[in-house]
Amino acid sequence: MPSKKTNRTIIIGDLHGCYLELLDLLDLINYQKSYDKIIFTGDLINRGPDSVKSIEFLVDHNCLSVMGNHEYYLIQAVDQKKHDWDIYQHMSKEFGTSFMKLISLLRKLPLWINKNNFLLIHAGFNVGTPLEKTDPEVLTNIRQVPQKQGNLIPWFDLYHEKKPVVFGHWAKLGGVIRQNVIGLDVGCVYGGKLRAVIFPSREIAEVPAHKTYLPIKLKPKYNL
Repeated sequence: MPSKKTNRTIIIGDLHGCYLELLDLLDLINYQKSYDKIIFTGDLINRGPDSVKSIEFLVDHNCLSVMGNHEYYLIQAVDQKKHDWDIYQHMSKEFGTSFMKLISLLRKLPLWINKNNFLLIHAGFNVGTPLEKTDPEVLTNIRQVPQKQGNLIPWFDLYHEKKPVVFGHWAKLGGVIRQNVIGLDVGCVYGGKLRAVIFPSREIAEVPAHKTYLPIKLKPKYNL
């Protein structure tokens, strides 16, 4: 891709510590630190090979990120509101003496980022309910919503506004690209790909994982 000295916003899907793939992706799109702004969909940490370098990159490059469910549950574990000891033990060991510094950083992550040309949220939301009145656990975890008939449908099937909603979280879905919905989690940590969308062009870029860090059976791409 040619390098252009224009201000771009690069939104990158769930990283899960896949730092080398992040570097591959930024090389592919000719990332220019002076001109480009990076925003992550959350789930920067856990499951993958290098959460520490991923967080260091976030800080060093002045990136933004919304809070993912992995960040949310880690904070909950620290506060002893929910005892997700697996992520607590894993991250406290990996970050060592920097662990509480990590927690302080994660507490500052917003649950959503609303710009003129997109809304970014980790998992999704209940369409029709104001974000401000929505439980953070919904915003970081929702995938499907029940219907009167008892069946479940993806939350975004109820979203009909023009503003694009960009989200991550749902790796098994295999990604979504609609005019008003863009799903960026295509399971890099599970041997899939690391995907980004670039605004204002809405160009999609992705690179393959170096390896399968955790096994998962991905469903075929959601047909839209």
